[in-house]
Amino acid sequence: MRATIVLTPAESKRLIAKSIAKKDEIKRAMERAYVILCEGSTNVMIAQEIFGLSIACENFTCGMSVGRTLCNSKLEVRSNFPLVAYKGKLVDLTYKEALEDFNLDTVIIKGGNAIDKDGFVGTIVSGYDGGVIANVLGTSVSQGIKIICPIGLEKCIFSVREAARYTGGKRFDYSMGPDYGLFILSNTDVVTEIEAIKLLTGIDAYHVASGGIGGSEGAVILSCEGCDNNVKKLIKIIEKIKGEPCQKGIRQKCTECKYVNCIFYKKDEELLPEWM
Repeated sequence: MRATIVLTPAESKRLIAKSIAKKDEIKRAMERAYVILCEGSTNVMIAQEIFGLSIACENFTCGMSVGRTLCNSKLEVRSNFPLVAYKGKLVDLTYKEALEDFNLDTVIIKGGNAIDKDGFVGTIVSGYDGGVIANVLGTSVSQGIKIICPIGLEKCIFSVREAARYTGGKRFDYSMGPDYGLFILSNTDVVTEIEAIKLLTGIDAYHVASGGIGGSEGAVILSCEGCDNNVKKLIKIIEKIKGEPCQKGIRQKCTECKYVNCIFYKKDEELLPEWM
């Protein structure tokens, strides 16, 4: 049986979030190690699905594409992140403390901003120290700690490695938002809609098209194929997910911005363009 499904970005994130708990690595980490859940618009749904938290997207994001530009979230609405859980229960530890209490079954969940056909993930970093990913990558790579990257196919680009060559904060002469670099992750366990569908139903999915209008902006179109029962199972899952609300973000006021290369740096709100 073959079925076509259409997923908006929010619906894709919900599907991916539901699948993460099915991964063997997550089950082991929830049973006997740490789960370190970094901030992000997909990860907020993972926090809802795995830990049952009632948390809004605007409280669990930092840097983001919002209001037709790049920006950081408003400081006063941010929750504490990354979230750290030990043996399935949230604990009051930093991610550094969790990594120092080394356990090979520990898992780091970190989203991305770009994915290519070769499985390379790009994550935008605008902090001067490279942000959380720069701080956890050394331990992860040197000690073999698993990084799982949930990321929707709306973020699919031709080549992450090629794209990264054309970023780097102070190399931009004009920037609609914080200047940034693109950090390349080459050894993560990627979970897109394709892997999510496989985890939840066992069937194969193929990314055949993207985009749309009138509420389908950023949507992905997938062709899914498998035995009748499994495809029908997928359809039931998707029909429950359909209608997932678009996520909201609250950007930082430009007057509070620290990124001097942003074209809106220190501008009063009334002086910003109408399209923002």
